[in-house]
Amino acid sequence: MRHPFRFPFPAAHLLCLVAFIMILSGCDETDGPVNVLSEHPVISEVSVSPDSVTFDDDAEITDTLVTFHISVTSDLPEDYLLVASLAAANDRSELDSDTLTAPDTPQQFQGTLSRQMSTNNFENLVIYVYPLGPDNRAYDRNETTISVRGVDTGEPRVLEVDHPETVIIPMPGEEDNRFFISAKVEHTISPDNIDRVQLELYDQSDDRIFASTMSDSNPDFGNEPGDSIYVQNFSINSGNNPDTYTIEVHAIDIAGTVSDTLSSTLTIAR
Repeated sequence: MRHPFRFPFPAAHLLCLVAFIMILSGCDETDGPVNVLSEHPVISEVSVSPDSVTFDDDAEITDTLVTFHISVTSDLPEDYLLVASLAAANDRSELDSDTLTAPDTPQQFQGTLSRQMSTNNFENLVIYVYPLGPDNRAYDRNETTISVRGVDTGEPRVLEVDHPETVIIPMPGEEDNRFFISAKVEHTISPDNIDRVQLELYDQSDDRIFASTMSDSNPDFGNEPGDSIYVQNFSINSGNNPDTYTIEVHAIDIAGTVSDTLSSTLTIAR
């Protein structure tokens, strides 16, 4: 025989319990925290001057100090700081930083960041502005990109690559067979504008098996700095296998301009 379902206590007690829970819920809603997001500081406007840097083509290539003036509007609480940071755009490495101040008008913050750079610089910079809480917590940052364009530095050129066409693998017990790969490089403005000359070696599967920055001074080869000759030395021993390799050489100048690549073929044989 089925029994009717019954509450474990009288209905009157149930109504009291419901009323009690409603009272507790009402108290929680009244005394709970206000929307937490509304308590976070907000940056409403950021102004950076200059917002780009362009050096005159007639300017002398020299180092100069560039100062960026930063103006920010923010409802920053009294126990927060407003931080500005200057960084390189390519790897985000920090170059300078400062805490902005509000000397006159509330919510209006001012500061400066500086960077010593060459007038032939072509890098891009980034300025970050972000609130820093009393617990050292950084909040969402505002980002401004600064384009830097220096004077024309011309371009590098690889004129020729020289090396033996064939290198013989020595027999076991014989001395290593040493040889050099050299490259003649020029620059349309000045040889001093060459930053580096890169050599890469590829096998027949087009896999790069070697890469190096060639030396502009190699006593064993007989070249000296400034003679526009760059050298890489190699050594072949009896354990090497016959093969044919592609040599590729390119130059890069101080402004990051890359030359055309000059290629040649090297054969290793018995």
